[in-house]
Amino acid sequence: MFATLKSKIIILTFSFLCLLGIVLTGTAFYAFHHDQELIIAGNNAAVTAFEGQLNKEIETLGNNAIDLALIGEAYFEYGKRREMADDLVKKLIQNYPHSLGGGIWFKPYTVSKDKKWNCIYAFWNQNTAFSGQNRIGEKD
Repeated sequence: MFATLKSKIIILTFSFLCLLGIVLTGTAFYAFHHDQELIIAGNNAAVTAFEGQLNKEIETLGNNAIDLALIGEAYFEYGKRREMADDLVKKLIQNYPHSLGGGIWFKPYTVSKDKKWNCIYAFWNQNTAFSGQNRIGEKD
């Protein structure tokens, strides 16, 4: 069977093709797993970057809330000057462009004895910050 040149060429060719198939399969297997690791590493980097951006936004919104609380405290403690508080809240919202709006809401009857609800707020409307109107509450 292996005595002829034709049979030797066929066996060598078959052996070479088998070896080539094994090498290509191994290379493909290695590349697949290596690519998976690269994809996972890329996804981890993207998630980490998004996490950093999200934490920054949350911190900014937290600072916005603290600033609004300080404005509310100043409004309540130092004369309840409505125009000043409206301007401060509007300017504060302008400094936080990612906020859609914000404001200060007081407990019923704490600012005025005849108004149950009292608030100072500002919001974005088509790239312009507007100050809201004071809500007049019902009397009991």
